[in-house]
Amino acid sequence: MNKDFLLLLLILLFIFNYSTYDISILNNSYNKKFKFDKFQYNYYNFINKMLISPRSSIKFCKILDDFNINSKDSILDIGSGEGFNLLYFNKYFKFKNIIGVEIDEKIYEISKNNVIISESNKINIYNMNVLDYKIPNDINYIYLFNPFRQDYIWGCVVKQTQEYDNYKILVSNIKQSYESKKREITIIFVNIDSKTFDIFSKEFTVFKKDKIYQFPNTISYAIFKII
Repeated sequence: MNKDFLLLLLILLFIFNYSTYDISILNNSYNKKFKFDKFQYNYYNFINKMLISPRSSIKFCKILDDFNINSKDSILDIGSGEGFNLLYFNKYFKFKNIIGVEIDEKIYEISKNNVIISESNKINIYNMNVLDYKIPNDINYIYLFNPFRQDYIWGCVVKQTQEYDNYKILVSNIKQSYESKKREITIIFVNIDSKTFDIFSKEFTVFKKDKIYQFPNTISYAIFKII
């Protein structure tokens, strides 16, 4: 067998096992079978569907362990995908409300079915562009897994200039929500590149950031606060 082919096969097997490990943990925690299918995402090409996970992971969801979350808190997941994060937040944290916004209709339908399976009455999801979504004034946690960065290697569906413009609009929307009701807001941004970091850090206080990893000029995660 060709050595290069064997190496590629081993890499793909590793990626598959890595991407399904968290899903098996979530399924076991609920004792239910949720549906997650990254090949349904319209805004990735086939190669990226093989190589890149479109969803966050338990490792990054557990960042919330560092905060004293209680039944008065509400979280917004921007680009909530198939609902993995929403289900994890629902199971392991005492949020009052858990909101997800997902633009891809097909992925939204998968997440809606997953929420039904979970039997949770705390999770609400919306199929829309988050830039058109009015952030409720009780949201005090916001979670992002780089929602506007749609294609990392073989050309972006959304051009980088548009990507950064989108983040500037999102920052403005977050500030508007804050102005409607002053409260502390914690923003957890996973897989954030250096330019997006600059956009957020100009408007919000940098609470914490992790080391550079995975892609050039990319930070593992950053936490911003509005107080």
